Amino acid sequence: MTQTHTFAGKIAAALGIASLAVLGVAGSAQAATAFSEVAVIPSGADSIGQNPTDVAVDSVHHRAYVTNFVDGSVSVVDTSGAGAEVVQVIPNGAGSIGKGAWGVAVDTAHNRAYVTNAVDNSVSVIDTTGTGAHVVAVISYAAGNGHSPRSVAIDATHNRAYVVNTDDDTVSVINTGGTGITVDSVISIDIGSAPSDVAVDQVHSRAYVTNDNDGTVSVIDTTGAGTNVIAVIPHGATSIQNSPQSVEVDGAHNRAYVANAGSDSISVIDTTGTGTAVTEVITAGIGEGPLGIAVDTTRNRAYVANFISGTVSLIDTTGAGNTVIASTSVGRGAWGVAVDIEHDRAYVANNLVSTVSVVAAQTSPVITTPAGALTGGTVSAAYSPVTIEATGTPAPTFTATGALPPGLTLSAAGVISGTPTTAGTYTFTVVASNGVDPDASQTFSIAISAAAVVPAPATPGAAGAAKPAAHLPVVSG
Repeated sequence: MTQTHTFAGKIAAALGIASLAVLGVAGSAQAATAFSEVAVIPSGADSIGQNPTDVAVDSVHHRAYVTNFVDGSVSVVDTSGAGAEVVQVIPNGAGSIGKGAWGVAVDTAHNRAYVTNAVDNSVSVIDTTGTGAHVVAVISYAAGNGHSPRSVAIDATHNRAYVVNTDDDTVSVINTGGTGITVDSVISIDIGSAPSDVAVDQVHSRAYVTNDNDGTVSVIDTTGAGTNVIAVIPHGATSIQNSPQSVEVDGAHNRAYVANAGSDSISVIDTTGTGTAVTEVITAGIGEGPLGIAVDTTRNRAYVANFISGTVSLIDTTGAGNTVIASTSVGRGAWGVAVDIEHDRAYVANNLVSTVSVVAAQTSPVITTPAGALTGGTVSAAYSPVTIEATGTPAPTFTATGALPPGLTLSAAGVISGTPTTAGTYTFTVVASNGVDPDASQTFSIAISAAAVVPAPATPGAAGAAKPAAHLPVVSG
């Protein structure tokens, strides 16, 4: 049964509201998480175009690709340094980006990016080498190949790109090998109404397709021809909820996260076994109208872009993977989101204000070197350096209070070194800080031994020294 479609009304309502300011700081007793918008890439002719919809990061060439729906263009962001400079804008036009540029995915194995053009019924293929802005092909959909391509995902294992076609309830399968422009097949059986997004599970050889109007998720077996739908995860209060807009696979924890925009929730699918069991439905901490989701498997986080709220929620993917640990305000109409793992940040396309937010999660320091006695030393002998270890993002710096052994110093990087000058046992406290409260502190001690006494060699004629034997002259005759 088709579920009640409520998200379209929410988008209309969003046109008249300002973004909600939400700032969360959460974490364990040892570490806290501060999550914030660290930069905004503005709208402009040489920057972000009108109504950006999706973002994809090319980790090989240090770029992010942003699709601009109204302009039919793609902005190319340099992710190095501050990561907020647009270095190219790929324009709309014949043989370039088509009208209604919507989804984008990077195929790092073949140095390409695929952009879906929903209005023109085509897919543009960008060469990501060189300037990363050369469109090398445009795949124009022939009759029966799909209509209104929206989202795209790369199956690196089987050299395919899966493209969901919203208007005719199909999924096109593009062969990314060779020239990367051949549509091998179109899946229509058991794809639900208005498919909105697709994500590939490389570990279990499946693709997950969210069906907006049905409130379901179709599961495709990506082995063989890669066209067999093996299951449909149903709509329900403890399953997939209203208007599932996006899906992202967390291969590190064997999960898929589904953003249900009409229910302000996230469904969590267990990708092991049949890959169809919904184990959690997250509502606490999720903003209104979640549209985009991206997973950082390195740091165990999932980023959820909330369209109506203009916020991003941050999920801890460890354990049950169901805890929102922080959130932050971004621009109105937060939509597509992509993780830049190399630089520990995420890019969010703010559709209604035509900007891109750069967000970062920062964690307070935790000193991991156990408290207590450190390696001892000896007066006048070079101390064997000891490094105080700590976690935290950004990397913390170190200071000391109390009495370090005279002659030893603690560097900002946490290295204790030098040559001690005075014997004794010294107790001091090391503080690690990185701008995220609270600072961490740990108390240590170092014992310095006196230098060994080496007897001086005896001096002739000195008191107590043996006198040389007298030699009398020899008299002859």
